Amino acid sequence: MPLNKTIGFRLLRYVFGCYFAVAVVVTSVQLVSEYVNVKENIFNELSHLGKTLEDSLARSIWNYNIEQAQATLLGIGKIAMVSGTRVTGIEDESFASSGLELKDSDNVTIAQEGGKFGTGRIRKIHYFRDGQENTLYEYKFPLRYVDENGSVDELIGYSYLYANHSVIIDRVKYGFILIIINSLIKTAALWFIFLFFTKRIVAKPLGLLTDATRALDPSNPAALRNSGELESLPPTKNDDEIKILTSSFLKMRDAIAEKIDVIEDQNATLEQRVATRTANLTEANTKLEQEIVQRSRAEKSLRIYREIILNTNEAIIVCGADGRIIKTNPACEQNTGYSRDELLGQYPDFLRSDHHDDEFFHQIQEVIRSEGHWDGEIWNRKKNGEEIPHWVVINPIYDEQGEILHLIGLYRDISELKQTEARLSQAQKLESIGQLSAGVAHEINTPTQFVGDNIRFLETAFEDLSEVQHAYHGLYEAAKNQADTTSQIKQVETVLEQADSEYLAEEIPVAIRQSIDGVSRIAKIVGAMKAFSHMGAENKEQADLNAAISNTLTVASNEWKYVADINLDLDEALPTVPCYPAEFNQIVLNLVVNAAHAIKDVVDDSSGEKGVISISSRLLEHEVEVRIGDTGSGIPEAVRDKIFDPFFTTKEVGKGTGQGLSIVHSTVVEKHGGALEFETEIGKGTTFVIRLPLAQGEIVQEDKVALASA
Repeated sequence: MPLNKTIGFRLLRYVFGCYFAVAVVVTSVQLVSEYVNVKENIFNELSHLGKTLEDSLARSIWNYNIEQAQATLLGIGKIAMVSGTRVTGIEDESFASSGLELKDSDNVTIAQEGGKFGTGRIRKIHYFRDGQENTLYEYKFPLRYVDENGSVDELIGYSYLYANHSVIIDRVKYGFILIIINSLIKTAALWFIFLFFTKRIVAKPLGLLTDATRALDPSNPAALRNSGELESLPPTKNDDEIKILTSSFLKMRDAIAEKIDVIEDQNATLEQRVATRTANLTEANTKLEQEIVQRSRAEKSLRIYREIILNTNEAIIVCGADGRIIKTNPACEQNTGYSRDELLGQYPDFLRSDHHDDEFFHQIQEVIRSEGHWDGEIWNRKKNGEEIPHWVVINPIYDEQGEILHLIGLYRDISELKQTEARLSQAQKLESIGQLSAGVAHEINTPTQFVGDNIRFLETAFEDLSEVQHAYHGLYEAAKNQADTTSQIKQVETVLEQADSEYLAEEIPVAIRQSIDGVSRIAKIVGAMKAFSHMGAENKEQADLNAAISNTLTVASNEWKYVADINLDLDEALPTVPCYPAEFNQIVLNLVVNAAHAIKDVVDDSSGEKGVISISSRLLEHEVEVRIGDTGSGIPEAVRDKIFDPFFTTKEVGKGTGQGLSIVHSTVVEKHGGALEFETEIGKGTTFVIRLPLAQGEIVQEDKVALASA
């Protein structure tokens, strides 16, 4: 009997139809609610992002630092939900922008004025571009500049954040899918539960009886035997129709089954023989199918790998056991400027630049042989003479005897990454100089004031001494002409008394010494500032780390002198270290400022209590160690594994970018090949430990098998 004509199916269909109508209504309400919640979350995220950026952008406008504002907007543009940003002055004049920019030709219209979120407001905007209508949500919030003393609190501009309507659709899409899946699961569960009981109570007994009736044909003994499932039907409390039908059928079945037994015995032998032959054939077919599947998988994998190699942007070079290039991909030609024919048969070192020496490549070979892998930065020279940096990954392929059969090198052009790192480092240095300028000016102002006071005192003293000299000259002329000198002597006495020559004789040398000391102090501060702000060199230089630490402490004194005392323990026998001096200055500055902030959080300003920043340097076996510690509160255990992550900060919104320790870690570990660790204890403070190698990190080798360049 067809399934759609059974009693159980019709009953199930009616019940499911009613439930489906209710489920559609409930699901529709959930979908609308999900859309509203997602849109509200997007607006809240825009508001929180605006609050985070408000102080940084306000300072950029106040200082008219377009580059800093542009860098901040570029960082915001990397957030997935942000389509574009812009900053304007108070008169809506453009200051900086990033990402999507609305133009007059876009026919912009305000579709809806939204509510207030945080300090700003939301608007829904329609615009037309390339003949297509688009929708944006604009979050506008004011930028107020408030200085540290609170003496300035001024509205200086506005910032706009744009989120594309497609962001909401993308987020809602997954919520819709979950809601629909949830509804389908509930519907399926109810279907199967109802189906189970319908089948058990009604459909199964009736179905078995129907099948069993058909099985009464002696020519179909298998069907008759299967009708034995009637014996396992659950017993009923009453002698209903199904029980009576079942009992009657069992009696008929038993009578027919006795006559079929003879036929089954005769067929048993034949079936066994057929089964044996079938098993043998099945085994042969299985082996053949496995071989076909394995070959098909291998061919598919080869096609996939081929497409990956041909279409990847990274250059791939394969060298044979003799070190010569035997295979390349199209990206290799673009990366080197050489054609495939020019590369094949060459040793990779014909592309090497002057950045590395032979020892560098020798070390690469040693690492590959000992660790079976090498990755790092290599500078190569293109066909046109241009030198570019690559991040290279080299892996060997071994033969059955464990000897290197091939070397596969993957080369990624990191020129843009290096330029970005350089710009970020310089931007942070300029930001640090800007933050320190007020403190440096304050430090210079004090000696400048007492030098000025001493010069004014010397000016007055010079006038008094001029009067004394004039009086003595008159006395000299009178004595020379043998005239009466009584009046000239009285005039000298009067001038000497007015000038207080004894006082001047004592104070003038003191004023001169103080002025010389003040000028020396100014020269020291200016020299330290000059050394700190020196542009970073392209290559490593031999640097005096002790001098770099002292210069940085001088420049940053206004950051720490009010909250901490400095405890210096610098090894006077410390040798010069190959490093990037400007980057090392920035490392020390970031850690000292962090230490000062950590101490400021725990000391009481009103009591005049200070903490201690301890800085030491010492020579280890093959490296130099610099330790910078503070007596702050220590780093909580929950965040210790995150402090070097980009943009992670425990400071309040607007008081920390979360990039300081991340840049310190990147500069020490990646750029200098050193190590950065920290020791911390809650309530006692934190010490950062910097270790820099004494040997140059850029060494090269001549072994051609190491796939040194390209």
